[in-house]
Amino acid sequence: MNRDPSAALQSEPDARVRRAWDLQYREPRESLALAQQVLADPLVPAEAARTRAWAHLCIAYYRLRYDSPAVAGESLDAAAETLTGVADARAQLVLGNGRARKMVMQGDADGAIRLFNDNLSSREPGIAPLDRCQALNGLAGCYWDKGDWSQSLAHSFEALNLMRDAGETHHLAALLNNVGVLLVTVGDFEAAQRLLREGIEIARDFRHPGLQQDLRAALIHCELDAGRAAEALPLVEEIRGFGDVVPESANAGEILHAVAEAFIANGRWAEAMIELARAMEIGVRYERPEVVAINNWLRGLMAYRRDDLTLAIDILTKAVWQLGKLTLPSITCRAYRVLADASADAGDYEKAYLYHRAFFQHHEARLGIASRAHYHALTIRHELAQAREAAFRDGLTGLYNRHYLNSMLDKLIALAHRQGSPLCIVMIDLDHFKKVNDQHGHDAGDAVLIQLARLLRESVRASDVACRFGGEEFCLILPDTTLDEAQHKVQQVLATWQQAAIDIGSGRLDSLSFSAGVARLGDSDRSAAQLLKRADEGLYAAKRGGRGRVEIIR
Repeated sequence: MNRDPSAALQSEPDARVRRAWDLQYREPRESLALAQQVLADPLVPAEAARTRAWAHLCIAYYRLRYDSPAVAGESLDAAAETLTGVADARAQLVLGNGRARKMVMQGDADGAIRLFNDNLSSREPGIAPLDRCQALNGLAGCYWDKGDWSQSLAHSFEALNLMRDAGETHHLAALLNNVGVLLVTVGDFEAAQRLLREGIEIARDFRHPGLQQDLRAALIHCELDAGRAAEALPLVEEIRGFGDVVPESANAGEILHAVAEAFIANGRWAEAMIELARAMEIGVRYERPEVVAINNWLRGLMAYRRDDLTLAIDILTKAVWQLGKLTLPSITCRAYRVLADASADAGDYEKAYLYHRAFFQHHEARLGIASRAHYHALTIRHELAQAREAAFRDGLTGLYNRHYLNSMLDKLIALAHRQGSPLCIVMIDLDHFKKVNDQHGHDAGDAVLIQLARLLRESVRASDVACRFGGEEFCLILPDTTLDEAQHKVQQVLATWQQAAIDIGSGRLDSLSFSAGVARLGDSDRSAAQLLKRADEGLYAAKRGGRGRVEIIR
């Protein structure tokens, strides 16, 4: 049978583009290379517009993170042109998010907000939760730039909640970094530290030095602002352990400034100067006014700490003028305070008074904004936690539902493999449950389900997970539990259940039983589906064996 060789190859570019998109955060340079290969491949037909468009989008998003908005804009325009006449709602939304991010980089926060909101209004079924998360995260950044911290935190936590459900771990780590930075600014150091360390743990296995450095830089600021200067130094060494900071990175200046400030706080002046010089070069080369302003603030701070008052006053005066043009209230506040103290130490009490007054004005405004934002953040987190909890609970029994099982099991499997710890799954099915409903009614059936759920809840540890899988089926996740321990536990529950008597209003039901299958996580089990399938096999074996028994699958 003769085949057209080009036909067999036409699916390959799509696969490469999908992989390029998936590798954006984990392997950004490989993502870029794959996308460029697709565009340069003569075997990709000109009519494969969708493939080419996604390749351009991959390149554009790389440029948005590591290059200038003008260069990123060229790839975005190429994607838009290629998408003309192509029905791909997700690609259009990704394109819109990219254009909004470009607006942010160019200082047009209001235009970006309009475009992000337009993107979020799309209800196309093919749009992934990740794309909505990126729009929400973009909105958070825009509102932050405008000084609306409450709105920024609201969108950040909404994105975080959605991202956790989506299960996109590498994107989750990046989002945790962003939210952590916001919480540091409003003074919620405990919450910030918790989220940032969660991000570090998630990103631990990624080969993405930039993200690893971003997370630790944010944690350095958290430690310093919380008054824990010594705790910042190990984080500096961790940042250096991931290699040199890439100058083209959008966050390169921020990373170098975090390292420099850690050195300043610990009196290591020469090392601080090296990092400040590198950061200033980036700020000037890439026309980043915020990097230049923060650099001057840190140089002035170091001069003051070294008792060089003339130099400190000169540099800090320039810094507060530069900071006044930017939305950096926390740093502006600190700069005015140090400038006031330096002026007083130099004997210029008139200027010291003026700078102290400016400090208090900024301080009170910042406290007000931070307080409102912090309260708003707590409210949002509480509401989202309640909504999330409700979405994961079975309405009848109060146990976790199948949605929660699916969201957690893969994570617990990955953790067990990483730690080398045992993990077991138990599938439970009530025996002859249909007869209960047929003979006594569905209210009686509900009473039986509620009672078994209560028994399961009372029988497991806090670290275990009890779920209603569906109908009369239940599932237990037992971390740090061997197969023998799991079998023993389930047999105890079965014995208790067989002795139970359920009040159904018109009488009592007894002699109840269930069948159960227990499976242990094996070396080859990498997904929830694999492990659940083997536990199901044990359950069916128990049914075939006469019911009211527990079967194990090794």
